Amino acid sequence: MLTIVLDTNILVGSFLTPHGESWEVVRRAKGHKLCLSPFILTEVWRTLRVSRLKKKYRYSAAELAQYVQHLRSISRVQTPKRSVRACADPDDDHILACAVDVHADYLVTRNVKDFPKTYRGVTVIQPGKFLRLVRP
Repeated sequence: MLTIVLDTNILVGSFLTPHGESWEVVRRAKGHKLCLSPFILTEVWRTLRVSRLKKKYRYSAAELAQYVQHLRSISRVQTPKRSVRACADPDDDHILACAVDVHADYLVTRNVKDFPKTYRGVTVIQPGKFLRLVRP
């Protein structure tokens, strides 16, 4: 069983595009040990509360709350004990810190350019590569 951390962009994409690539990543990650942090869940909530996304994708606050609760129910939510300074975007450091703290095998993101390829045993990969690694 792999330990997986998913970046905010994967979780947001999963909500906005059911049955798309990000949705499939979340679905397959559930079969492993999925770990998230309060920071990641807050970023998902904050990103999806943007009115332009709500207008374009037409979802309610209740659907958003249900989705975030679903993420909590399928993952281990843990606050990292130490910080990391290794990413181009400081917000991504919080996500990498979660992956390091839980000794993740993989951190899945669409934004690999802002992360180191590997960091303290965590491999950063794109969704397509992750899906090829964890075939059903």
